[in-house]
Amino acid sequence: MTRGTAAQGLALLQQMMEKPEPFAAILSCADSRVPVEVVFDQTIGQLFVTRVAGNMVTAEIMASLEYAVAVLGTHTILVMGHSRCGAVTAAIQATHHGQVVPGQISALFPHIDLPVRTFSCAWFDERDGFEFQPLLGVSLQTEKAR
Repeated sequence: MTRGTAAQGLALLQQMMEKPEPFAAILSCADSRVPVEVVFDQTIGQLFVTRVAGNMVTAEIMASLEYAVAVLGTHTILVMGHSRCGAVTAAIQATHHGQVVPGQISALFPHIDLPVRTFSCAWFDERDGFEFQPLLGVSLQTEKAR
């Protein structure tokens, strides 16, 4: 990083600390393979990102997105999905194969239940895996957010 770039970054950080003005709010999975700011080539303060394993709408996620719109003035909300989500895979394995998951992971399942039941019946193929998972999950979670 050059001095100019570091100085620019510091100036941007100071500006965003005073009044963040993200142009979009994004619901994404907590999966580290989905770095939202990198995917959209954005930097600090430009996106309001909510992340949760399984990429689902809960009351807390909805409240966060409402905050982005009502308080920060964001006009765009994007629900971003990805393939081979570990949380959805765990829910499918627990629902259809009776596998037990450790800790509090099962607390995610009620929020993933409808996509898992719909996806598993309509799209799941043991050989091919979860290729249609993002499309279905995003469409169902977008409906919940309306």
